[in-house]
Amino acid sequence: HPDLTASVVLSTGSVLAGQVLSGTVHVHNSGCAAVNVSTLLDLGTTSGATVADITVPPLAPGASFSAPFTTGANNIPGTFIFCATADGDFMVTEASESNTDCEGFTVLPMAPDLVPSGASFGPNYASL
Repeated sequence: HPDLTASVVLSTGSVLAGQVLSGTVHVHNSGCAAVNVSTLLDLGTTSGATVADITVPPLAPGASFSAPFTTGANNIPGTFIFCATADGDFMVTEASESNTDCEGFTVLPMAPDLVPSGASFGPNYASL
């Protein structure tokens, strides 16, 4: 049987609210048989952001497929999970159906960009 597994590599572990989350997803056929049809790589996140699924071409035993992704992270700060599931619609009979990999990421709140002004220096003090 073929055996498709997914892996997720995020470009960063944290993003500011409203910024883009990006990375690469990989699918590997570690089974003994080819997958002769295209399969669905199901992508999702607990942050509520919409992520487009990816079509994976047929894969010979030992073959891999990689694709980049980007999605809006979210405007709500917190800790979330991004997951990829190979053969997300379960069209292929596999040696194992444990095809999901998940990685955590943090959405940080937007903070003001503070720049000190009015610096003054004297014999008894220094200030920015």
